[in-house]
Amino acid sequence: MRLFFCLLNLQEVPIFTSLPASMQPRTYANHNVERCERMRKMSAVLLLLGLSWCSTAHASMETDILEAITHQPAPSQKPDPLYAKWSKIAFQEAGKVYVLLDYKYLGHSRVAPGVDQQQFRFWVRHQGVEFPLIVSIRYDPVSEKLFTIEMEQERRGNLQIL
Repeated sequence: MRLFFCLLNLQEVPIFTSLPASMQPRTYANHNVERCERMRKMSAVLLLLGLSWCSTAHASMETDILEAITHQPAPSQKPDPLYAKWSKIAFQEAGKVYVLLDYKYLGHSRVAPGVDQQQFRFWVRHQGVEFPLIVSIRYDPVSEKLFTIEMEQERRGNLQIL
């Protein structure tokens, strides 16, 4: 803070008092003094801009923390995707049998009239072995009545590149 007041010339603070005479800063001609003054003022302005940016970032971070604590999405956040309900069910069912390591939403398809399917790929661990697991959930798109949940280990030969 001492340096900040010195940069604004609000208070004259001898910074180099503890240096030996041979290392003291030299005085320059007037044009160099003017340039130093401009640099000092520009440094002060940049410092103020930096401090204001930090306070803005801090306020944004406080908002994010508050939202995380209250579990309420901010008005600017997007609502849950259409598959959110089905992904929760897939997590619950796969988690009953396997240790879940990673997950990816594969997509939605219409299997038959009145039957939709959501598919998810989980990377799981079971008895010390890791492998990809496909979870397919079939349901009625109108009533959202759940028909089936299928879990199948994806073989290495038919492994898709995501």
